[in-house]
Amino acid sequence: MAVTNGYATGADAQALFNVLGGVSITFGAATTPTLTQVEGWLDALAAEVDALLRANGYGEVPATGTNDVQFIGRFVAQKGAAVAYGAALPYAEEPDRVKRWNDEWDTFLTRLINKSYRLIDQSPRSKFGTVKPMRYIKD
Repeated sequence: MAVTNGYATGADAQALFNVLGGVSITFGAATTPTLTQVEGWLDALAAEVDALLRANGYGEVPATGTNDVQFIGRFVAQKGAAVAYGAALPYAEEPDRVKRWNDEWDTFLTRLINKSYRLIDQSPRSKFGTVKPMRYIKD
């Protein structure tokens, strides 16, 4: 399965995973986790972000603006690398960097939900309401 989201790729998660030190895994067909699994997790994480963006009124979902893709991609790649670490070493103590990636993901989602973060390249749509006109007819 190839990545279908436009935010982060398996290579992005791999690059972050490589900076952890001590663990040397190149995601592929025979590794744990496999590259296919990592790409699937990245797509699922991106879908979660897209759902929050849609709930906050953004019309262009997934986001495609250069700044928005870079902004969102950082968090998706970090969380993907953290999930991959947990799959590769399920019984190991998480390094501080992986803990920070998990915390940053949680903060990112919370700020999207609370609307503390807004996308850079687009704005949420205005809220639309329904007006029910009434007519008075004289008796």
